[in-house]
Amino acid sequence: MAEVLLTLKIMPASADSDLEVISEGLKSIYSGRFNSVQKEPIGFGIVALKVGFVVTEEEGASERLEEEIKKIEGVGEVEVTASHRLI
Repeated sequence: MAEVLLTLKIMPASADSDLEVISEGLKSIYSGRFNSVQKEPIGFGIVALKVGFVVTEEEGASERLEEEIKKIEGVGEVEVTASHRLI
């Protein structure tokens, strides 16, 4: 089965959310393989995380990943911003 690289934008629940705790939580996700994380300033002191995950190309894979990420303490919103099929 093919794999897909998903890029997600993770917004913290508040400006006080600890991005390091969120980053460490991402590394323990089992719905996909953690690939990368970058901080992305949004404004007014809020910083989002731009995260890469590799998942299998099957129906519902991205939804399962999003739901698992939302369970991490300090995570507000999760949005898939890009999807690339790996060859």
